[in-house]
Amino acid sequence: MSLSIYKIMFKAKPSELDDLYEYFSEVDKEKLYDLDAYAYYDYVGVNGNYSSFIITTPKELNNYIEILNDNYIKVDYIDISKQVLNNELDLEIDIKHLVDNDSELKFEFFIDDLNNWIIENLDIDLVLDRISKVGMDGLKEVEKEFLKNYKI
Repeated sequence: MSLSIYKIMFKAKPSELDDLYEYFSEVDKEKLYDLDAYAYYDYVGVNGNYSSFIITTPKELNNYIEILNDNYIKVDYIDISKQVLNNELDLEIDIKHLVDNDSELKFEFFIDDLNNWIIENLDIDLVLDRISKVGMDGLKEVEKEFLKNYKI
């Protein structure tokens, strides 16, 4: 798996982050701009702090975290790839309540990219385990799509 899914939880509100960003060096701003992410969805959590889901490589994530740390921006992050593939986390359902009119299109693009990532990273054993737990009718659409395209 070259790309992974991460949840990044900032310990600041968006307005505080905007203020801190003003103090970034031009070099760090350029580094942030050049970071490569396959997809991301950012939102303001229930506590008012900024959070983000990002699909990227571990190297790119480390570069991002390093820039934030160098600029005294505190974050926690976790790799949630396995939980997503094992259907322990359903991001579409879990973050749907955070979507508003302004972020609806961005959310839909993220979910499309997320589903593409899932299809690319699923394996037949995971899907067979899900079938034994929930039956064919209980599979998510992305898992059914995987089965349609599965070749032995």
